[in-house]
Amino acid sequence: HREPTPPMQRKRQSPLIPFGVAGLRTHAQTKRARLPTLHSSTVWTFVSVPTLMIAIATSLLLLLPSIITPWARQSMAWYLTQLDAFPLVTKSVTSGIIGLAGDFCAQLLEAKFLKKNNGKPYDVRRGMAILVDGLFVSGPIMHWGYDTMERILPVGGNVAAMIHVIADSIVLDSLFVATAMIGTGLLEGYKFRKDILPQLKRDYAPTVKAGWATSVTLMPLVFVCFRFLPVTLRTVAINLTDVIWNGIISFMAHRNRQRSNACDGAAAVMI
Repeated sequence: HREPTPPMQRKRQSPLIPFGVAGLRTHAQTKRARLPTLHSSTVWTFVSVPTLMIAIATSLLLLLPSIITPWARQSMAWYLTQLDAFPLVTKSVTSGIIGLAGDFCAQLLEAKFLKKNNGKPYDVRRGMAILVDGLFVSGPIMHWGYDTMERILPVGGNVAAMIHVIADSIVLDSLFVATAMIGTGLLEGYKFRKDILPQLKRDYAPTVKAGWATSVTLMPLVFVCFRFLPVTLRTVAINLTDVIWNGIISFMAHRNRQRSNACDGAAAVMI
């Protein structure tokens, strides 16, 4: 006499199944949260919130001059005096300081969300490299570049202003990415042929694309700067909006450098 075959046991269901798609989505998000990656929402917050703040501040300054305090007016008058007397030096110093601010934001983002900088709250040498790049490379290039574009095509309407914006985003931004990678790499102690050249081959195109995406986000503000500001103030205004752009470029330029440092350190320990 044969015993009846026991029915097939059903597989134990995961406790997430009753919740349907929402439960599976929560489970996937929980697994991804364990990895030290930079989520798109974080990048969007990093870009959109400061952009909105700068847009509001610029609108208030343009539309409501009466809100500027006497101290701010005196400071602005002093800055404009320096800009007229020493245009190249003033624009270069401004570019260096604003680049330093953008890199500071990038380092805060990396330390908080990616646990980088080897446990240090701030990498001083990296910040000084960005400052020097702004003083001696980016600032002078912006000064001469904007003057040259104004001589070739004076801004007299919306079409000319948009051409300036596109030229700035495509030509100058691509140049700034290359000079930032090379200049900051050398100042941070990396070898040109061993470290910087391979990084340019690997990271230049993605960094330029990230810069272009940021420039598209900032394009309305940049258009206002080119359309309504004189050429002497454009470098300053573009630098103020480029705090975000500098932060993104600094992050993209340094993300693989720190990975290379970690790999080199691990290899040295094994040896």
